[in-house]
Amino acid sequence: MKTVKNNQLLQAQLTRAQQAVLAVLRNQPDLVDIDAIARHLGKHPNTLRDHLSALTSAGFVERHQAPADGRGRPRWLYGTVEPVEVDDNAELAAALAWRVAHRSRNPLTASRDVSRRWARQIVARRGLLPRRTAREGRAQVVEVLDEMGYAPQSDGRVDKVSLTRCPLLQVAHDVPEVVCNVHLGLVQELLQASGADPDRATLTPFAAPGACALRLFAPPVEAGRSAGIRTAAGPSR
Repeated sequence: MKTVKNNQLLQAQLTRAQQAVLAVLRNQPDLVDIDAIARHLGKHPNTLRDHLSALTSAGFVERHQAPADGRGRPRWLYGTVEPVEVDDNAELAAALAWRVAHRSRNPLTASRDVSRRWARQIVARRGLLPRRTAREGRAQVVEVLDEMGYAPQSDGRVDKVSLTRCPLLQVAHDVPEVVCNVHLGLVQELLQASGADPDRATLTPFAAPGACALRLFAPPVEAGRSAGIRTAAGPSR
């Protein structure tokens, strides 16, 4: 009990920026590098080095050197000292995303297979059923995303949703086209199971500092183009 109180006291002494970095690491099944944290928070990596150093010195964070994968010095990876609490399938999804990105001939198609399998497990485990209205169906999907650790914030229509956490942050930073496709496919499958329209959902990765933008009831897309992942460069083709 004394150790817990001391830990809480130390955490209360952290700056707001240090607490934000610690919160990011506490939602990750894997170790994370400084570039992934910086992109998620919308900060420059150099700004975060002192925060990570302070968190390491205070005993909240551990630093590990990644295996060398080519020229240059191996990068440093960070994780919390305490065990993290994430969705049961998050670590498996991260591992599958890595495998899809580096070993599949068609990563986007393979990523959809991953999202379908992940969604089926969630639907079965949580006993999801179609809701009476599309809005209630969308609300059910947002509730599931919240339970999975994405910390969604939605508008009153449950139309525009900001995902303020990403349990797959490191792999999303390294292979965003795969992970974001997994996330979009997961949402579409959950919408289908909840009785809402899955075909017009869109996802914009890192649309704002600390958030990805999810649209669950987007307007019809232009003729000849389909809804899908959107990046800063525009819709994917």
